[in-house]
Amino acid sequence: IEKGCFMMKKLKYEEKVNRLEKVIKSLQEERLDLEESVKLYEEGLQLYQSCKEELDGMEMKLKIILDGKE
Repeated sequence: IEKGCFMMKKLKYEEKVNRLEKVIKSLQEERLDLEESVKLYEEGLQLYQSCKEELDGMEMKLKIILDGKE
């Protein structure tokens, strides 16, 4: 999992969202065994958390920029 988190940092935001969409589609549409489902779920959760952190950071930057213009 540590290695996965490291790899998440290297992906661009759009790449993470695209991969997350693929993970969700696989979980919904494919017949996966329990182990594979759990692995995909973990990956999806890591992708979601990474995207959320990035969005939260951008939101904070925009707030600082907009607050400085008032």
